[in-house]
Amino acid sequence: MANKPPVIFLAFANYHEGPTGYLRNLPEETVGIERVLEEASLAGLCELVVKTNATIKEIIRTFQRPVYKDRIAIFHFGGHAKSYALQLENPFRGKDLVYPKGFSSFLGAQRNLKVVFLNACVTADQAKMICKEGIPAVISTSDYVDDGLAKEIAVNFYTFLGLGDPLEKAYNQSIDIVKTTRKTENPRSLYIRNSQAGDQLPWQFTFDPEDPDIKNWNLPLVSENPLYNVPNLPDIALPQEPFPGLEPYTASHAPVFKGRDYDIKDLYQLLTQKSFHSATLLWGSTGVGKTSLLLAGLIPRLENKHQVTYIDCSKDPSIWKSVEEQVQTFLSKPTKDTEKAPDRLFIIVLDHNEDPNGEEFITLLKHCKVQSKLRIVISIRSNSLKDYERLLSGQGLQTQNYYLGPMQANGIIQILHQFADNEFYRTTIEPELAGRLHSLLSIDSRSSITTPLQIILHHLWKKAKSNSYHAPHLTVDLFEQNINEKFWRTYIQEQLKLVDPKKHESGLSLNFLYDSAQSEGKTQDQLASQYNHVQDTSTFIQKLFQHHLISDPATDKLEEATEIRLVHSALTIPVLNLNNESQLAGQQARRTITYTLNNLPPNAYLGAAELQLVKTGKMAMPALAPREEELIQRSTSIHERKKKRKNRIMVFKTITTVLLIGFGTQLNDPYLLLYILLIVILYDG
Repeated sequence: MANKPPVIFLAFANYHEGPTGYLRNLPEETVGIERVLEEASLAGLCELVVKTNATIKEIIRTFQRPVYKDRIAIFHFGGHAKSYALQLENPFRGKDLVYPKGFSSFLGAQRNLKVVFLNACVTADQAKMICKEGIPAVISTSDYVDDGLAKEIAVNFYTFLGLGDPLEKAYNQSIDIVKTTRKTENPRSLYIRNSQAGDQLPWQFTFDPEDPDIKNWNLPLVSENPLYNVPNLPDIALPQEPFPGLEPYTASHAPVFKGRDYDIKDLYQLLTQKSFHSATLLWGSTGVGKTSLLLAGLIPRLENKHQVTYIDCSKDPSIWKSVEEQVQTFLSKPTKDTEKAPDRLFIIVLDHNEDPNGEEFITLLKHCKVQSKLRIVISIRSNSLKDYERLLSGQGLQTQNYYLGPMQANGIIQILHQFADNEFYRTTIEPELAGRLHSLLSIDSRSSITTPLQIILHHLWKKAKSNSYHAPHLTVDLFEQNINEKFWRTYIQEQLKLVDPKKHESGLSLNFLYDSAQSEGKTQDQLASQYNHVQDTSTFIQKLFQHHLISDPATDKLEEATEIRLVHSALTIPVLNLNNESQLAGQQARRTITYTLNNLPPNAYLGAAELQLVKTGKMAMPALAPREEELIQRSTSIHERKKKRKNRIMVFKTITTVLLIGFGTQLNDPYLLLYILLIVILYDG
């Protein structure tokens, strides 16, 4: 179904016995559904197949036709039914009864059929049999229903489905409209007969509890057109460099920002929905791409209809004053844009806000609490989510969360395939490259993928441009030749120099990365405690995060979100080898201590040169364990005793030499004097 849109098969049968059985609203249901799905069909979200006066042979033949086989996602029946069968037309004998035992089995055998809508009287028992055959979503009725109401619910359901809403939401909204436009204090009034169904509406939607995704099934998803019904980007020229590397994508990169269409759609709907949520927490691991999603994917589309202010809280604290002025202006008097578009929102996006208790931030939250058209988006790391939830709850704000997970394989494919037939870049991409990239990156299931992907693509693009500037060619061979251990070693060393040159030169940074590579399950606080002797440890760790060397795991499990690890497992072997080969003081000291403790007798001690090396490099090591402290103390004590003994010997030699020389001089025997001096010189204590 990836290449062609899903099919919605509408079958109607209006067989009736006598004038009272004719469903006057059934033709309107047919026309109404076709009308509301027309735009979705033209946009490629679905293909409509409509059969009026349907027979069972026509229905089965439609499912079997090669052009529709395994593409029909929704089967809708409108017409007459009994509790035990559907009533279809037969040109020879007037009607056919379609019994559920065989028909439900037939439907269950249809690949990719997700929804069956039996919009006829008393179809609940048939729906149960269809569900048992593996159809994950079935809409049915519990009793005899009015065909005007049936038409209304069906048309509204497909209206919302055509707008891109998921199944459950589309159904609930269609029911809500009924409750809005009709008196539903007594639901029995919506039945044709005096129903015994109690206070429930006659329609019911049954979902397969073992298919958790079916409630969110939607046409944009299955047609691979998730940005349907989301505003288009404004006209933006293509950037000269499509891959910004470690820098986030910005608005200028919006035309080439791919791979996050589903997240853009979901976030756009969350922020602009009419239900009032003042604050949206966008959370995920460091490096997963939250800033790029906001700047290049979401904000340019929001700005088509809404007023948006973006704040990078880590760069310019003074910008809060400007934001407060904008909020006050928005609250005090509506702008011309607001008067023309009453649904226009003022959305403030806060990125990298590390101080949730800041005075300016709290003031902004109070404004949001009382103004429904003022919304804020707060982009945070996973380990900050609970703190923000407590803060926002304490301020009495209605909040919603959105987890940004790792990019999937189809995202990588989308990033690369956008260059096919692109005359601006004149780039060719070998088809197998996307799979090769995903194979490498998906090895580490706890990585965000986004950071190493952008590092690789940026490097490959530069190499391809250097090989052929006007027609760069990205191939698997180019990938294999350039993305190797040497590449990652260079990357690590360059980033460590940017983090802190002094800590890099001492070996401290490399030691910390080494511990991060072996820190499965350790939290940031636990690793920081190993380096509590280092000044500004927290600042140092934040810089390692900012320079994309370490990260928190890409997981939606908050209990794991505080762990710390390398940004991707591709860095593990380069880090270990760099550590083993390094001649920096921190690594030499660590190797010396480790070798002495693990390979020499328990009473072994460090030589004088080794001890000096360890004392020089221990500040670039993690905090010493008791055994390591004891080794250094024992070695120091032994060398101090040796030094004292050596000093005593030197004093003895000096005194002895003076006395013997004096004695030899008195004897006036030069040969005796030389003999005595030789004895003193050769004396080894």
